[in-house]
Amino acid sequence: MNPIFYFFFFFFFVVLPKFEVSVDLPSFLVADAQADDSSHPDLQFNVGAKYTYGQPVVGKAKIIVQIKPYGTLIVLQLTAQNNAMLDLTVPFNDLLKLVPAPSYNYNGWRPINDIRNREILVTAEVTETVTGITLTGNDTMKMANMKYKLMFMDICPVNYKPGLVYTGFLQLSQFDGSAPDARDMVGMTCQVTGNYRYPYDSRFGYREAVRWNDTLEIPSNGLMSFSTLIGDDFSSVTFLVSSRGI
Repeated sequence: MNPIFYFFFFFFFVVLPKFEVSVDLPSFLVADAQADDSSHPDLQFNVGAKYTYGQPVVGKAKIIVQIKPYGTLIVLQLTAQNNAMLDLTVPFNDLLKLVPAPSYNYNGWRPINDIRNREILVTAEVTETVTGITLTGNDTMKMANMKYKLMFMDICPVNYKPGLVYTGFLQLSQFDGSAPDARDMVGMTCQVTGNYRYPYDSRFGYREAVRWNDTLEIPSNGLMSFSTLIGDDFSSVTFLVSSRGI
């Protein structure tokens, strides 16, 4: 009888660790054409490359900064060694270089006029040293012409009854809708102006509108209300709100 031999084989599959690339931009950056270019804050953001178990990736990072829809680029070449997160800065004046000059003669043109209300796209390409695998991550942000916006809230009544008190509600928020910075609100006020109009008179035409003003202190949360008595003899009222210094 022939002997029977049994062989047992064990197969081991090596699964390479996975990593992710992240780019964390601020939600917006202010580009105020009324201010000097040198007074604007620089773009500060974070780029991260971590394995799924939390350790940093050792490799090289290529950071591409681009303004949409133009194709001009800023490229940063970096080496990621022991840090899972890189803190990066792009000077504001370098962002202005992303905006090409117009092809026609435009007297008084400044790059800051064309960068407002556009999006900045930042892409990070990280190549792992051991495997040569390259993964990417990206984020976008908006270039705002002002840090804050002031608006009437949706709960404001659109109709009123003459002879009763009208109450309106205002909200001051940052460009992205977040609460205002309490440090900016110290001593800040806003002005509410109401124009009260009389109904049309067939004999005398339109009478001059009556103006009402009130000054409100802006609280740290940016929420305000105002109240005014609208007389029986007015047919409509228009409110205007404004603020300076923020």
